[in-house]
Amino acid sequence: MAFNLVQAGSSLYAVNTEGGFSSALTLPTGITLADTRKPRFARFGQYVIVANTPSRPISVSDDGTVRPLVPLAPTSIPVLTTEAGGTLIGRFLAKQTFVILDAAGNVIAESAFGPIPTLSVAVSSAYLRIENLSLSTDTSSTPATRLYRTTNGPGGVYFQWATIAGNTQTVYRDDLSDAALQTLSAPSLASGLQGAPDLTLVASWSGRVWGVPRHPTNIDKLRYTEAGTMHAWNALNTLNIPPVGEDRVGITALIPLRDMLGVGRQNRLLKVIGATRADIRPLSIVENVGILSQESTAVYNNTVFFLWFDGVYQWDADGVVTCVSDRAGVRSWFTTTDYFNQRGFPYAHAILDPINLVYRLFLMSAGSSVPDRWVEYHLRTQKFYGPHKTSAFVPTCSMLLRGANNRLVPMIGSREGYLSYDSETRADWDLMSIPMRITMGGWADENPDVTSHFGQVSVQTAPETGGTLTLTPRVGEPGRELAGTPMLHDLREARGRLDRIGDGRSASLVLANDELNRTCTIYGLDIDPVWPIGRR
Repeated sequence: MAFNLVQAGSSLYAVNTEGGFSSALTLPTGITLADTRKPRFARFGQYVIVANTPSRPISVSDDGTVRPLVPLAPTSIPVLTTEAGGTLIGRFLAKQTFVILDAAGNVIAESAFGPIPTLSVAVSSAYLRIENLSLSTDTSSTPATRLYRTTNGPGGVYFQWATIAGNTQTVYRDDLSDAALQTLSAPSLASGLQGAPDLTLVASWSGRVWGVPRHPTNIDKLRYTEAGTMHAWNALNTLNIPPVGEDRVGITALIPLRDMLGVGRQNRLLKVIGATRADIRPLSIVENVGILSQESTAVYNNTVFFLWFDGVYQWDADGVVTCVSDRAGVRSWFTTTDYFNQRGFPYAHAILDPINLVYRLFLMSAGSSVPDRWVEYHLRTQKFYGPHKTSAFVPTCSMLLRGANNRLVPMIGSREGYLSYDSETRADWDLMSIPMRITMGGWADENPDVTSHFGQVSVQTAPETGGTLTLTPRVGEPGRELAGTPMLHDLREARGRLDRIGDGRSASLVLANDELNRTCTIYGLDIDPVWPIGRR
């Protein structure tokens, strides 16, 4: 069953393709969600991994079952002895893990290894007995015990020995020969209680889960699982992202791409490539440009869009990094304090609408501490529109949800606890109109000393079921035009011919509409005639 996952407050909810919400999902015993941090999600196979807000990282299956990403490891040291009656001969060691299995017996998650006995035991035509096995504290996830045993001889390799269903058995014994053990050696799991690190960032790329640990001494480290797993966090799978110690922020974003994992820092971009521990490595893309917010990143067609200190950037599939807000001529939006609270840039969030090809970035307005404005970058026209505002709610997050027709739908989450999406029918939530006000650039003779007569105004609009467009003429000295009597155009008419503007050296129009649930589409304007009268 396809589903989408959201966090509201300190609870997780599944959203189905029809837009229906589940009841709050049941969290594993002992795991809670913080409501003061942003949840971070990664898809791995049929599971969604949630990090940053859980007290321990968790996975959610498509049936809504929530499990710890990695069970806590066994804590007691097993005791190895012999028991008469078997046929096994040799010297052996053994160790224990906890596993969570699906209905078919496949491993969903496996803990790190518990403590290993320091001394091997010699068996002579007997059973190998292991006792003092730990019981899992992750009782709500129905764990099982898995045992691994060495083959006979010095330096024996660990192989899977037995899987014990349930969480009650503390003793096991058999006389299984080396040849009868599982043919695959034990997985590469860390020993002790390490398990999954407490991650602030998480991503799924190249068949592995990647994450950044929370601990302040690890903010420059990138951890990754063994290939094909989401639970095997080997301690050796750690990659330093340079320059280590450059700042107190560390890694700011993880961006899965087609052939690489993009890694952002505040002042640089890097990529991680490679397939094995021996060749996985970071490479620098660009310096003096970085990513401030994981949530500001969005990917379309292997191209990344993100926010930095001086604007919105594009990192394309060829590795070229471009400031698209500079290219669109809106640099002042991001480099001055007139539009947005620049201190809020690290808390910005964005979504890319893959249908309409629009990157929508939510920011705090000047003097605000909540993301109450947004701007839109249209990929086709390479133009910015905004800043926009809604009075219906305060946007707190943005996401893509998959609808019933498998179409991705961009949605906005609000502080008030609702999800909203773009509607083709103008509604304004029936709360407050969205005012439209457009000031035209103005008309004037090529010679600024010439006074002209500005005649009748013609306007073309899309026919609506009702409503009025107000056009206020301004005429006079350039830069000091005086407002005239407002003209009214009936939006039910596709074309309107209105009054004359008057005489002056320049003229302009202010177009406005602030009616509730009213759409106004303007196709064209004209002033005719415009006759030069002469110089004063």
